[in-house]
Amino acid sequence: MRTVETDVRRALSFSLARSIRSPPSKHVSVKQWKKLQEKWHTSLGQAIEWKKTKGKWPKVNRKGDREEQRLYDFLYRSTPGENGWTKDRWAKLNAAFGEGWEMDCFPCLGTGGLLEKGHQRNPRDEIKWDATLADLVRFEKDNGRFPKDKGGESERKLYYWLYNTSDTSGTMYSKERAAKLDAAFGDRWQSRAFPKSFYYW
Repeated sequence: MRTVETDVRRALSFSLARSIRSPPSKHVSVKQWKKLQEKWHTSLGQAIEWKKTKGKWPKVNRKGDREEQRLYDFLYRSTPGENGWTKDRWAKLNAAFGEGWEMDCFPCLGTGGLLEKGHQRNPRDEIKWDATLADLVRFEKDNGRFPKDKGGESERKLYYWLYNTSDTSGTMYSKERAAKLDAAFGDRWQSRAFPKSFYYW
């Protein structure tokens, strides 16, 4: 008899050992990557169980169910172009939910971010954003690292600006801005800017 439990177990058996290969970044050890992969597979099983028992996708729930918010973030950050995506993970998500599941779960993907469809950002906001990005590039070049939240006032401002811009569930994020950050700092720069954050894997 097919049950939620058997579906979850089946999803977690998607060749876990085969997926724990060399990490995608030189900044992560094989041991760290193995741990991150195990956490990812656990979250996948929880997402499958959530969808089957609730009959719906997890949504943004910042003031209510923390588990729902966590699963929402996990699924979003596993979509193409996000920092938790890999070909292997994407194949497992499609096998679990069916191809095209991401558009059903995240209608906002059709607008390139969490803003309403047709919304246009204020050009002055984009000019200010680009200027802050230039400041961040200079900081990283001069210091050989990304800003930290325990630095001086100007450093902390850059840290939280980058953190909020990288938050795919926030209104500062957009695909265009993410592309600019990737162009400035390279692929998977998040592993250097936020090394302790699981969501960036």
